[in-house]
Amino acid sequence: MKKILSKLNQPDFIQIAKGAAINVNHLQSLEAAFSGSMTAFLTNQLKMQVSRKYLPQLRQQLGM
Repeated sequence: MKKILSKLNQPDFIQIAKGAAINVNHLQSLEAAFSGSMTAFLTNQLKMQVSRKYLPQLRQQLGM
């Protein structure tokens, strides 16, 4: 995943789980989930789990 993100080289993409990344421009909302993780709701009606490990980076990028 790190190789893919480095090839994109765009700050709009952020890793949210071991095998998943999202474009923050398509993030509509975040909702607290079980055990400290969060669910990300995207513009194309996708729901993705944000791992606790990657949550601090996402919050920082979003200014939370």
